[in-house]
Amino acid sequence: MCKRTIEVPQELGDFMILVWSGLARRTALILNGLSSLAAIAGGLCGYLLLRDTQALLPYAMVVSAASFIYLAAAEVLPRMTAPAGRRETVLQG
Repeated sequence: MCKRTIEVPQELGDFMILVWSGLARRTALILNGLSSLAAIAGGLCGYLLLRDTQALLPYAMVVSAASFIYLAAAEVLPRMTAPAGRRETVLQG
């Protein structure tokens, strides 16, 4: 499925927020279009920068994976192993 068809509701929502905040329809449409162009520019910049930094990608993946493991160990695991009260047990069952 084309990615653009999925973004239509989001773009319409962004447009409506801009109009609701007091901008003229034409101005809101122009600003919404410019923000879409910024996403394309960011994608092109990322593509061009990643071409030169491919050697760093494994290290970035390691840092990312370590961050998720840390979050799981420090935040999620203690909550899962904490003794549940009677109310929590009934709600989960």
